[in-house]
Amino acid sequence: MGYADEVLKIYCPMWYDNHRFLVIVDLSRKQLVYLDSLRSPTARSKRRRQIRKLAIFLDDLLDDRAWYANANTDKIECSEFDIKEPEVAQQLLER
Repeated sequence: MGYADEVLKIYCPMWYDNHRFLVIVDLSRKQLVYLDSLRSPTARSKRRRQIRKLAIFLDDLLDDRAWYANANTDKIECSEFDIKEPEVAQQLLER
């Protein structure tokens, strides 16, 4: 990974409760993009909580100024980003 103030997106594969999904941390738009081809209304809040935990982890990581090329860059606060859930093609459940 390059310097945080020079990177546009961070791709984070996530695994939670025996399920994989992708989170894109879009630094330019200040969004956490949640992509899941097997969405579950019952697990949605738990998965969103995992995304928030990732954002808090990134906040802690990005507290270190060594992650920034420019000393004057404002600290990136991923935990303040909105979570976006664009429509994606869904897997068919096996019967």
